[in-house]
Amino acid sequence: MRSPDPSPRCASPRMIGTAQGPTQTPGKSLDGASRDNRRKLSWLLIFIVALGACALRAPRLRMRPMHTEEAVHAAQFQDL
Repeated sequence: MRSPDPSPRCASPRMIGTAQGPTQTPGKSLDGASRDNRRKLSWLLIFIVALGACALRAPRLRMRPMHTEEAVHAAQFQDL
């Protein structure tokens, strides 16, 4: 007869803990505050990249040629 396995097979390492709750490895967990900071930093970086792209493209918009449909719309708008 086989003896029972002392380690449970389905429990993840984060769920095994003491009576106070699951244990977590230091430096690996993200609490609510650091998760919010990370989200804010991500949105800030996206905003900075978008602002940079607009700053590079906007000054040269008048220099680029119009597409056909843009020229047609401009001519129709001029007739109004």
